[in-house]
Amino acid sequence: KLFGTFQKEEEKPVFGLTHPLKSRSFLWQHFHYYLELLEAARRSGGLWSGIKIFLGRPEDIDQSIRTDLEKRFLLPKTKVNSTFRFKAYMNFQLVISLVLLFFFTLLFPYYDAYEKSFVIFFILITLVNCGAMLEQQRWIHYLEISRLVLVCSLFSYVLGNPEFLLVSLVFLFIIIYTTPVQYWYYKFVYNS
Repeated sequence: KLFGTFQKEEEKPVFGLTHPLKSRSFLWQHFHYYLELLEAARRSGGLWSGIKIFLGRPEDIDQSIRTDLEKRFLLPKTKVNSTFRFKAYMNFQLVISLVLLFFFTLLFPYYDAYEKSFVIFFILITLVNCGAMLEQQRWIHYLEISRLVLVCSLFSYVLGNPEFLLVSLVFLFIIIYTTPVQYWYYKFVYNS
């Protein structure tokens, strides 16, 4: 009203997503729309039509694209095995991420680029891991290995000793490939 551009709503607005997401995945929740845009551009049939998809209105995109992408990329929903151990492990990861994020935000100017990268990747991997655990994905142990590698590289950096990273990575991979760690991990997390 202040600038004379006020337009009274003529139709009742509907806020939110057109239909609910069928995934608990952090990656899917945050990036599904970009996949929908890419798929709509691919289906549009030409370069100029594809550009119009990216610059056009959301209602110009075929609403069945998300359903098609969900069928292609998401596994059927399974019941989450929510034992006390599973809930405690999930909550522990989320609390660690929140505490890390709090101190990261508080001390941001004092970190160098390597430490900032570590914290960002650690938090992102943890959030992706939590979503994958809720969906009972079988590839979450690779995320755990990635987090261990990140932690080892941080210790190596803080200690100023690159040999520590090499020794810890060799030790980590020996344990991973000579013991049934993956089986124990699934037993611990999923009780299966």
